[in-house]
Amino acid sequence: MFQSRAGILYIIVTFIIVVRSSLFAAESPTVTLSEVIKVALRENPQLKAAQAKYKASQATIKSAGSLPDPWLGLEYQNIPQGTLKFNEAEMKMYTFSQEIPWPGKLSLKTKVAASSADITAAEYEGKQREIIALVKRAYFELYQNYQLLKIAQENEQLLRQTVSVAQQKYSAGKNNLAEVLKAKVELAKLQNNIISLKNQLAVSRTRLNTLLNRKPEAEIGRPEYTDNNEFRYTLTELTELALAHRPELNIARANVKQSAIKLSLAKRDYLPDFMLAYKQRVRSGEFMGWDSMLNVMVPLWFWQNQNNMVKSMRAEKEMSEADYQAMARMVVSEIEQMYWKAEAAQRQLKLYETDILPQAEQVWKISQTGYETDKADFLDLLDSQRMYLEAVQDYYMSLTDYQMAKAELEQMVGEDLP
Repeated sequence: MFQSRAGILYIIVTFIIVVRSSLFAAESPTVTLSEVIKVALRENPQLKAAQAKYKASQATIKSAGSLPDPWLGLEYQNIPQGTLKFNEAEMKMYTFSQEIPWPGKLSLKTKVAASSADITAAEYEGKQREIIALVKRAYFELYQNYQLLKIAQENEQLLRQTVSVAQQKYSAGKNNLAEVLKAKVELAKLQNNIISLKNQLAVSRTRLNTLLNRKPEAEIGRPEYTDNNEFRYTLTELTELALAHRPELNIARANVKQSAIKLSLAKRDYLPDFMLAYKQRVRSGEFMGWDSMLNVMVPLWFWQNQNNMVKSMRAEKEMSEADYQAMARMVVSEIEQMYWKAEAAQRQLKLYETDILPQAEQVWKISQTGYETDKADFLDLLDSQRMYLEAVQDYYMSLTDYQMAKAELEQMVGEDLP
């Protein structure tokens, strides 16, 4: 009986050493979070599309401030009646005309195009923050599933040996059938859990591969965890960061700026544009002199066109300003909610590290000692072992919850949080 009991204790002690080391030991091949993010920023198709849109908006800035294309013309004067003999026309007239907007209009159009580029730049930045947050969530889901599967597989080996020892003791009449059945039930439940964890691992790998623009089944590597779980930011600091760097707020600010420029441009339409023209007269192949012309576009129907456009642009400006204020208030509210969520997740994670895990291990050791001195039975030992394993699993789940909350908070403030 002593040998059987010693065998069980040896198996469980070995298991505890393995599980404890699995909390901190790195395995190869590994892939870091920074490596995965670099691939996503380079290969993600949504980011490529947002970047192409930004480049396209940049290309329109110079053309927006260019003069309209000039007109070239050719006139034939006094063609003989009833003929199409252009060569017998008394005079040819070569013309060149150029429309010139009122001073300041072209510069305002350039500013409108530049503000549009600012908007697409902020959209691109926002898409970057979104993809980074999604990658971090998928990465830590993959990390959690790797760790949970590893622990479950190690526990499966332990339970298989425990079932074998329990059956041997039952055959020798040293325990009852309930202990054997209890161990078998625990093993069956764990095997079912392993199947589920393998499916979850495949799903999380597919999710991350999709963000990296890879095949769903492509190997990624084993995620490794290096964070110290310290959350050093205050709510005020995070709010200030968000108000300064949140991409959605940058978009709203750019919209306010653009609407103000459009309003100024609409007011400039009350002022006339010009048309300059040059004409060269040619008779019988000889230059006979030239003419010049200046036309002025008169905004005669301003109460129908310009007035309505100014009203429209003024309303657009007011709308963009209201949208910005609403966005700013929403950002402050979201930051506060996510701050408390991240702070609570970090406190829970620290609680597992400093209290729950050590206490669960201590309970297991007490049960171990009690079993050795015949003050606790086999089922107590099994329950304490399961409680410790559940605490380890909950630790990794809390770790993932904290990192996901932190990733969402980083997306909200528009900055990485060390």
